Amino acid sequence: MYQTTLTATGGTGSYTWALANGSTLPSGLTLSSSGVISGTVSSLVATGNYTFTAQVTDTSSHATASLLMTISVYPNLADNCNDISFDVPNTTTPLTALTDLGTGTYQGSEGGLYPNGSNVRPASHDADGLNFAKGIVPLDANGNYSPTGKYVLMAVGESTAQNEFNRFLPVANADPAKNPFLVIVNGAQGGATPFNFTSPSSVYWSTVLNNYLPQNGVTAKQVVVIWMEDTDGINSGTFPTDITALQSQYETMMQTMHTLFPNLKMVYFSSRVYGGYSNGVGNPDNPEPYAYEVGYAVKWAIQDQINGNANLNYNPALGAVVAPWMSWGPYYWSNGMLGRNDGLVWTCADFSADGTHPSTQYGQLKVATALLDFLKTDDTTTPWYLVQGTVLTPTAGNNQTGTVGTVLPTALTALATNDGTAVSGLSVKFDDGGAGGSFSPTTAITNSSGLASSSYTLPSTAKTITVTASSSGYSSATFTETSTAAAKALTATAGNNQIGNVGTTLPAALTVEATNNGNPVSGVTVNFADGGAGGVFNPTSAVTNSSGLASSSYTLPSTAKTITATATATGYSSATFTETSTSNGVTVLGLISGGKQTGTVGTALPLPLVFKAKNSFGQIVVGASVSFSDGVGGTFSPNPAVTDSSGEATTTYTLPTVAKSLTATASVGSVKATASEKSVAAAAAKISIVSGNNQSANPNTLLPNMLVVLVTDQYNNPVSGFTVSFADNKAGGKFSTNAPV
Repeated sequence: MYQTTLTATGGTGSYTWALANGSTLPSGLTLSSSGVISGTVSSLVATGNYTFTAQVTDTSSHATASLLMTISVYPNLADNCNDISFDVPNTTTPLTALTDLGTGTYQGSEGGLYPNGSNVRPASHDADGLNFAKGIVPLDANGNYSPTGKYVLMAVGESTAQNEFNRFLPVANADPAKNPFLVIVNGAQGGATPFNFTSPSSVYWSTVLNNYLPQNGVTAKQVVVIWMEDTDGINSGTFPTDITALQSQYETMMQTMHTLFPNLKMVYFSSRVYGGYSNGVGNPDNPEPYAYEVGYAVKWAIQDQINGNANLNYNPALGAVVAPWMSWGPYYWSNGMLGRNDGLVWTCADFSADGTHPSTQYGQLKVATALLDFLKTDDTTTPWYLVQGTVLTPTAGNNQTGTVGTVLPTALTALATNDGTAVSGLSVKFDDGGAGGSFSPTTAITNSSGLASSSYTLPSTAKTITVTASSSGYSSATFTETSTAAAKALTATAGNNQIGNVGTTLPAALTVEATNNGNPVSGVTVNFADGGAGGVFNPTSAVTNSSGLASSSYTLPSTAKTITATATATGYSSATFTETSTSNGVTVLGLISGGKQTGTVGTALPLPLVFKAKNSFGQIVVGASVSFSDGVGGTFSPNPAVTDSSGEATTTYTLPTVAKSLTATASVGSVKATASEKSVAAAAAKISIVSGNNQSANPNTLLPNMLVVLVTDQYNNPVSGFTVSFADNKAGGKFSTNAPV
């Protein structure tokens, strides 16, 4: 099948389209008056280029225009060329590219590449990416700056990405605009799905580390940027649960790549291309709508980082760095030949015979061209991808934190380059914009490696400082530093938020650290107290050791309660601990959620059953084993379940195969609680005769007994509301009703 829409500009009214006199389209195609060329090319049409003249008429001015056009007919590669577009499941509404969907939704999930339906990176996230980009410099094999070093852009993915990147490599390496320090490596491999990339010990990573990188003369410590197009073989399931595992794998991959490539700064994602041409071709790995839905796994993973999830943190000011900065690269998906607003379409000729892998001649070049255009135009890629002019780049001392009035531990260092070559003898001035800090020296001269450095003493007030390194004719380098207030403090480091039985000693000792301006202090006497709650400390006073730590064991009082324990020392801010003493027995079980649900026999209820255990004091009980039963063959998982830190036990209930009202019972010994549920029959599966068979009567007379059948599901549960049609194979008899319910 084929479909495309012609457009015209410059008129004042609507347009009417037609073929010019004597002009024809390949057999099987037609041009509608609205400008849509569509149809199925006849199998008798030979491959080749066919010209035709389209004529458009302005319905207001009656002005006409015509244009000679060409349609190319290619050989059928055995993929499913009829699936030129794909609809939202169970609808006749075409899928809409994320970039066109905006704040609209797909099955309840908002479109756009980034939050709030936007296709533009949030400003703060873009600024962070730009800072990383400007900080990329040539590295030696050990990952240290070297004016003769290299840095690596590497591709990661499975066979589709491998093929696309092989098409990209010769185009990129032949481009004189590519930075000479940049080495591009294809690390994508057939079968290398995200699941296989999550573990650092994966054989696929071993191939990258032991083969692909050495073959290109580089090391893991020189990899600074990764382009990634990767997906599991998702070909079943229901959105959004069908792709949540993929999102999780993406996030784990970020941590793995951070471990394997310690200088990795940035990862750019692309999602799958259109997958509709693979539908119906063998057993495709990632057909529609799953190829489309992969974009949501990417969107949500990046959104988690933007929202500040600790498992994807790249900012040392916010905690341990565990992942690179993440962003969308080029987004390739378009709804086949329906296309998207920017005109991108995927035709059958763009794919190989399996309908999954882009073809060498057409599809791979589309991907390669879009990727090259992105790398040469995006604000976070041009600083490291393109040949640069005269530039200052921060290479050391950025993003440090220190106490007010102290010297930062690492000198602020800027690299001066001209088209990538280090410049010596350049005068570089350091300035904090009047923040109140001081430099030594204020102006430094670049050495033979192009480096200029200055020590920085933080101002006397707590604040975030932007430092600029500048030189006439050069783009400046910026550093972000933080000064924090000086203080003597006690901080709880162990033993907080414990729960134990009345009169017992908590398993972990209560421990504090004494610090002065962040440095541990030994010899400080720390006093422990519980405000008269009735517990006992051993010892009551402890002296900090060489690491600044002081500890005391705590025996809970004889009554159930919540206790606030305090550690104090003269001249130091105090530290507090919250502990809980409980009585051991469960006396009350209560249903928290999951009751009054209805589900199909033999299936799990959509919501888990959650019960809370409490003792006679009304306090939660942690660690109690709760058993579940229903007496009619349903199953629970887990069974029993153990109450968590909130005193709650959670289980999933799979209904029995009998349709009825049910009572699920949770019990701890003789203490019980119930949840009322209901199982209903599944879809009609079979019809059986109840009565009325094998009767005899004279012609044109009513049989004495009615014909009665029973409709049941696969478990023999009666199914109501099902229309049954009766027929006698045209024997000439009559029924009182042909389709009783």
